[in-house]
Amino acid sequence: MNMASTYAAFSVLDAAIDRTKALLWPVDPGVWLRLAVIAFFVGGTGFNIPSGPSYSFSGDEFAGIGPADIGIPGGVPGFLVLLLALIFAVAIVFWMIGAIFQFVFVDSLRTGEVAIRRYFGPRAGKGFRLFLFEAGLAVLILLVVAVPIALFIFTAGGFASNIGALVIVPFFLLFISAVFVLAILLGLIMLFTIDFVVPIMIRDDCGVIDGWRSAWRIIRTEWKQALVYAVVKFLLGIAVGILMIIAVVVAAIILAIPFVIVGFLIAVAGGSVPIYIVLVALFVLFLIVAALFISVPFVTFLRYYSLEVLAAIAPEYTLLPGAGLTE
Repeated sequence: MNMASTYAAFSVLDAAIDRTKALLWPVDPGVWLRLAVIAFFVGGTGFNIPSGPSYSFSGDEFAGIGPADIGIPGGVPGFLVLLLALIFAVAIVFWMIGAIFQFVFVDSLRTGEVAIRRYFGPRAGKGFRLFLFEAGLAVLILLVVAVPIALFIFTAGGFASNIGALVIVPFFLLFISAVFVLAILLGLIMLFTIDFVVPIMIRDDCGVIDGWRSAWRIIRTEWKQALVYAVVKFLLGIAVGILMIIAVVVAAIILAIPFVIVGFLIAVAGGSVPIYIVLVALFVLFLIVAALFISVPFVTFLRYYSLEVLAAIAPEYTLLPGAGLTE
């Protein structure tokens, strides 16, 4: 028995490719458009620092304190705070929507009917639970990284100038090593959360914690399968990333041709800077849209792949018709 037939990570590759072809070919513009929207949000789900406790300021707390007292020109602090708060709020909303779209994506693939509105509402609750789990994990990681730095600054800072590298260099090396290990652990947690826990939550109609209990039972029982899957998925991610970059670069070159021609004509006509800014903004917008459509087959393949692997090593969590069947 060769390795390809022993490990699900290898044996289901062809099945994932076949399912991707069947869904995307012949081309249905509506399916591709909806998958592009899903890819936009699923690809954007990540770690953002969650908001802290809110506090209502009446203004009296800062009575008598002006911009000159803090050394910043008038009007700048309030604007920056408002801008940062807006960016932060948008990031949180985007993150939350992305968590919901993880379930929308799986529902679309398991039913073969790619839809957004049909699945978004029913999956909002599970998506919000996934968001809270990811946010809690982000806070935990932030504390794990920030606390050692703070302790070092407050405890070693006083005598670091006397012993210099004897303190700073070992701490730095130890800290970098710990962060590296932590990054690997975090990557594995997120990999199995998205690839295993999300489908399990759908299949068992449960929350994240219960989903992780079931996923951990599978990982513990089939630890070799899970380990090989994690490695192969990582390598596939690199390969897919390289192919996508090449495709996007080619698309950028093709898209740039008409924009360069238009820009040349505008220059001959004596165009102004604002016109060029608009032209560049349009080019970037078209390139983003093109990149999303380029990502559709890759993202779809990877999601089919994870569902096939889960079905192969844990048949009770088969969400795709005929998934997990290997030769």
